[in-house]
Amino acid sequence: MKRWIAVVTVGAGLSMILSTLPAQAMAPKKTHVDDSFKFTNHFCSFPIRVTTRITGSDSLFFDGKGNVLREELHLFVYGVWKNRDSGKQAIERDHVHNVIYPDDNFAIMGLNFHLSLPNGRTVLIDAGRLLFGSEGNLVFEAGKHQAEDGDVAGLCNALG
Repeated sequence: MKRWIAVVTVGAGLSMILSTLPAQAMAPKKTHVDDSFKFTNHFCSFPIRVTTRITGSDSLFFDGKGNVLREELHLFVYGVWKNRDSGKQAIERDHVHNVIYPDDNFAIMGLNFHLSLPNGRTVLIDAGRLLFGSEGNLVFEAGKHQAEDGDVAGLCNALG
């Protein structure tokens, strides 16, 4: 009998604690990303034609009321950067994690740009963490960010 009283008392206490906790967040909505596209990059004094394939996931996270807390993109990027005039090219292989918040602040973390020549020599790297404010202005930087900082001479020399 004492055991049942203890179980009921603990159960009632646990029930009161759980009822005061905030509502549980909704399950994230996750979609698969698989996209290919071409564009022209203007890092250098000459145009670089870029053919890109992106795969990964896009996840939306919600609070208990269904409001978006953040969006997270976990992406793998493969691209070919080519100077059509010289015929030289660099291979892009990135693995990046982006977080976008409802107030339009966002973070880019991981290997944002990694470009290497066909022989494997790296000519541009942008890796670490970047935080941007809602106006798109950089508010924090950690790591090596050649693309973000405009240090693209290695890439331009290699493709020129």
